[in-house]
Amino acid sequence: MLWVWLLTVLLSHKTVKAIRLNTLLKSLCEASYKHIKSLLQRGLCTVNGEKERFSSRHLEIGDQVNFLFKPEMPTGKPRLLFQNSEIVAYDKPPFMSSLEVAAQYGRLKLLHRLDKETSGVLLFAKKDPKPILRLFKDRKVGKGYVALVDGVMKEEEGVIKNSLAPLKRFAGQLVMGISSDGLFSETHYTVKKRYKDKTLVLCRPITGRTHQIRVHMHSIGHPILGDYHYGTRFKCKYHPPRIMLHAAFVRILGHLIQAPLPEDFKACM
Repeated sequence: MLWVWLLTVLLSHKTVKAIRLNTLLKSLCEASYKHIKSLLQRGLCTVNGEKERFSSRHLEIGDQVNFLFKPEMPTGKPRLLFQNSEIVAYDKPPFMSSLEVAAQYGRLKLLHRLDKETSGVLLFAKKDPKPILRLFKDRKVGKGYVALVDGVMKEEEGVIKNSLAPLKRFAGQLVMGISSDGLFSETHYTVKKRYKDKTLVLCRPITGRTHQIRVHMHSIGHPILGDYHYGTRFKCKYHPPRIMLHAAFVRILGHLIQAPLPEDFKACM
């Protein structure tokens, strides 16, 4: 069962005279400092109405803290989807980084990456990865991602084209954005189903820039649910415990490799 809850604390002389933000939150939540820090970095905490991403913030009497707490989710195990003499495909569970998956299969060469919270098809090369990487570079690999985005999209389909570049680092995380100095990026999207305050979308990235789908969906006013790194305000009242993005399929070397929607994704629909 997925759940979140909102914690609101108004500091007074009866609460505490001076305390660090992470110390206060840990005293109220059953979570590790590491998990609390990760939630802060995702923008799930405000102090006096302003986002606060630094756990070392010292609070004062009169400060009001709002914290959207999400419990640590158990990490599943990668599941084999496909293999032949050239490639291997695993179904990466959410909350496991691509490098963590790669570490479990040291003999394999990672061909691309998925964000830590993104689930789905992750490809490896069994031999020299250069020929396969050339296919990615020449855009001969087709990829499809399923996303739950905020709000009800009006268009049935569309194409987003712009240039993306790293803009800054905030709280240790890379922030990508639209920039004339960036690399050309293109994403095609198709609406699959509309709900009351969210939309299920199939995204097909033509290029493969960092955070491309996340930035592109945010740029048209429909950030991916759970993506507090780019989305700041959401119409949808449901707050999932991770980014609702799933690498549903990859077309490569004449093969269609598919990963079913994980249970936590289905629960959000």
